[in-house]
Amino acid sequence: MKISTTKRYIEDIKKFKTRIEHIADKKSQVYYQKLLDELQFKVKVIDDVHSSNNPGKIQPVIIKEHLKELSEIRYQLEHMKV
Repeated sequence: MKISTTKRYIEDIKKFKTRIEHIADKKSQVYYQKLLDELQFKVKVIDDVHSSNNPGKIQPVIIKEHLKELSEIRYQLEHMKV
């Protein structure tokens, strides 16, 4: 199962996009959009590493770091000031 196809992930992305669109301060809007882009990139990396098309071994150290960063980004997006 990919993170990017889960119901929660899809709903969160929609929620974050909507909240970002409603931020009045353009500087903050750009900041949170970059965070959202980074979140989506991290999810893609994690999905790709777990893909059955990946011929190499899963490297837990790399995954762990991406999961930690993903968690921190998600926390910031959850607590953004609109």
